[in-house]
Amino acid sequence: MTRHPSVDLTLDAAWVAAASAAHTDLLFLLVLAATFGTQLDSGIQVLADPGGTGAIRTIAALVVACFLVGISRAWELVGGPSIGLGHQIAGLIRPLAQRQRAPDGREPSGS
Repeated sequence: MTRHPSVDLTLDAAWVAAASAAHTDLLFLLVLAATFGTQLDSGIQVLADPGGTGAIRTIAALVVACFLVGISRAWELVGGPSIGLGHQIAGLIRPLAQRQRAPDGREPSGS
């Protein structure tokens, strides 16, 4: 009976990291292409109907989203501290919700 040399089937950490980075880059490229396509389509709609607001709102929302993603990436690159976006938004919204409640803690009535 012939013996086969031992084969190490464990995944190399560098290989796993490279595969993960490749998947992340591919996902980023697909999202970027979809964003560009949406902006192009919305731009064509604006040219076809300059008075319409739907396409302009779409472009504005995409510009804001891309701006926020850019700031987030820049923050990562400079090594800024990690803050939870959900916690920050909740911290901004919670005081607004508490001000809208009646003094006794109940939701205000519509009349």
